[in-house]
Parts: sequence; C-alpha cells; structure tokens
Amino acid sequence: MVSTWRNPAFTDVGFENLFVIGVGDTNETRRLYEDTFARVLVSEGSQAQGSWKLLPQSSELTDAEIRGAMQSGGFDGVLITTLLSVDEKQEFVPPQEQQPGPPAGGSSRPNTLNVRSSPGVGYYRSYNRSYMTTHETGYYKTHTTYRFRTELYSGATGTAVWWGDSETVNPKNRSDKIGSVAEAVVRELKGEKLIP
Repeated sequence: MVSTWRNPAFTDVGFENLFVIGVGDTNETRRLYEDTFARVLVSEGSQAQGSWKLLPQSSELTDAEIRGAMQSGGFDGVLITTLLSVDEKQEFVPPQEQQPGPPAGGSSRPNTLNVRSSPGVGYYRSYNRSYMTTHETGYYKTHTTYRFRTELYSGATGTAVWWGDSETVNPKNRSDKIGSVAEAVVRELKGEKLIP
C-alpha cells in the first residue's frame, strides 16, 4: 500500500458482509474488479459480493439502487475500488559492456560475449569485438505503474471508514493487475480489524 487512512471516529466492530463496487471504463472491467475483490475477501473468511450480480446495468448506479441492493442483500459495508492513474516511465538500458579477450596468440577461453562468432583469429577477433561494442546502441524499457484507490464505507451511516492507495508495476495481465491490489487491500483491512 502506498498510503492509507482510517476514520478515528469509527469504533464499531468490523464488517461481516461487503458490497463490492468496481468503477471501470467498461462493464467487463467493473466485473473483473468486483469479482476479484469478492473472491479474495471470501478466501480470507469474509462475506462479499460484486454489485453487478444485483445491479447488472452498465449505466451509472444511483444512490437509491445501491441502497436497495444493500438492504436486500444484508450488506453492512460498501467497498469501492477504481483505477486512479496509469504512469509510464522509460528506463535506458546501456549496451552490455564487453570484456576484452586474450590478445592475438594468447590463451583461449570460452567466448561468452554478446558478439558475432568470428571464423578469424588474432587481429580479426579483437577487431570484431571492438566493433560490436562500439556500435551497440542499448535500448529503452517501459515500466507501467497502475495506481488504485479503494474506499470502505459503513452501510448503516454512509460514513467513510477507510481508504487506501495501492500500486502495481508491470503486471502480466489485467487479472494479475487487480489481483495483487485486492490482496494488498484485504491484508490491510484485516490488519485494521475491519473484516474478520
């Protein structure tokens, strides 16, 4: 977790049944967020359900719809998660430094350098290694950081109880991206004794 906050005025016991709302750019993303958080919560001993199972519409949910779904499902807390930002940074990877080999006529050793295999010996081997080192250009690697905000509210009062910002860097795919975030959030909520 990058940063967290807990409402110091909230002294009630933790939440038993969470209504999970994911805010994404598509309905598919919303379901992925909600299903992943619900799965991680249940695996850790809590009760949770994604909002899409009760409110499947792709349009913006109204306060009345959310309250109605929470009441019908017996939820005592609302967990909302959304993607805040995506940052990309480039890192320059310099060319691999080539270590000089034995001089012409010197003792031989395995050629582990990233250079072309040369059929020549002596002066050409030295020239080939020097040429490749001089002309290798290096490359750029892109690191992508996803930052999420997750908020926990009391179902009874609507009061904000907790929020946390989390990051994941270079995830393999969308499931990996939200999965690592959900696990970090659930660990934090358990540590704060806000869920069983």
